[in-house]
Amino acid sequence: MRVADITLEQLGGSKFLAMTGANHLLSDGNTLRMNLPKNASKENRLWITLNADDTYTMNFFRFTAGKLNKINFYLEG
Repeated sequence: MRVADITLEQLGGSKFLAMTGANHLLSDGNTLRMNLPKNASKENRLWITLNADDTYTMNFFRFTAGKLNKINFYLEG
């Protein structure tokens, strides 16, 4: 299995996708990328990266034409 498949499985798989409405999933090495629907934080992109020390870095972005705002969350686990 690829890292992105395992990451999605740990999040809950299709249940996670149904609950969040995430779509357009993309695997990029150790990173799982997805689009998010409208939400309270106004962020519409999520990148989850597996780090070498077996922790995940979650990057939430708000993408609009010509702009990219970035917020980082570091999760251990």
